[in-house]
Amino acid sequence: EDDKGPQVDIEVADEQGNVIRRFKAPAKRGVNRATWDMRRDAFREPPRLPEQRFFEPQGPEVLPGTYTVTVKYKEHQASSKVRVGGDPRASISDTDRKSNFDALVKLGKMQETATDAIEKIQGTKSDIDVVLRKADALDRMAALKDPEKSPYKSLRESGNKLKKQLEELERKFWQPPKTKGIPPETDAMNKISYAQQAIDSAPGSPTPSHQAHMKVAENFLKKAQD
Repeated sequence: EDDKGPQVDIEVADEQGNVIRRFKAPAKRGVNRATWDMRRDAFREPPRLPEQRFFEPQGPEVLPGTYTVTVKYKEHQASSKVRVGGDPRASISDTDRKSNFDALVKLGKMQETATDAIEKIQGTKSDIDVVLRKADALDRMAALKDPEKSPYKSLRESGNKLKKQLEELERKFWQPPKTKGIPPETDAMNKISYAQQAIDSAPGSPTPSHQAHMKVAENFLKKAQD
């Protein structure tokens, strides 16, 4: 994707009118081509360090059906319908395709629920850091060198204690990017990811094993929320 020149905004909507994919493409003079990979938008996930991302996240492949593609450029826009068919190489019934898609969407929503919780926890930790930095600044202004005599001693103790509790809670949802060593695979995001990979690699209806992985992921997420 060329993000240096003018671009068009492209939206793909399903038969119910729900926009399931948004992306950009170059808009240059002459003929322009843009490719949709037949997938919906990726589900939201917590930010990771660049070196920890082996591939860009992507959503599940859409179901066969009719979709509306809208191309927008400034005040101009044009729409057209496209028909998406099933992969002819895979003899899968529409029912099985939908079961697979629905399972991935359910896991994706679980992932976004975990992401919301993680972002709230990180936001709270950042707020605590702001308060602690202000306390440090006030101590410096008062030329106070002994932290034991600081009027903000109890505030610091409470803030640091709360941060540790939040860090423990966060690890129930995922392993933060700066985690050292090999962390145990006992967080909700790990279980969700495992179930997603298993179901996405087998395009048919989820097997009893897949359903068991989904249940485990659901239980870990619920446990983290409690």
